[in-house]
Amino acid sequence: DSSVGENDSLVYDFSGSENNGTVSGAVFDSSGGKFNGAFMFDGDSDWVDAGQLDIATSAITISVWMNPTSRSAQSQQFIITKDDGVGTRPWMLGLHTSPNIQFRLQTASGTLNDINCGE
Repeated sequence: DSSVGENDSLVYDFSGSENNGTVSGAVFDSSGGKFNGAFMFDGDSDWVDAGQLDIATSAITISVWMNPTSRSAQSQQFIITKDDGVGTRPWMLGLHTSPNIQFRLQTASGTLNDINCGE
């Protein structure tokens, strides 16, 4: 437990926007991470749900610190995404076809805009 109430199932949004997250499947390792522990995601049904984040109407900053120990054979591994529950992802940040990091934004008309970066 942290001074802001974080625990095995809750992560705190330090931005002040109150987009706290609920952890599902990931395991907290108090000896890992950069600052006093980290959640471990094994790539199989692990996520943090931060509710409805809508970047279509407001600015957003996405920041992650990660240390992947291996890469999946899948062409995409999501780091953060907005998912509508039926497979549509209006925006996402992920690992895409080694070794690229990709940000994708889908417009209202369905056009996909990809920004690919090196590792």
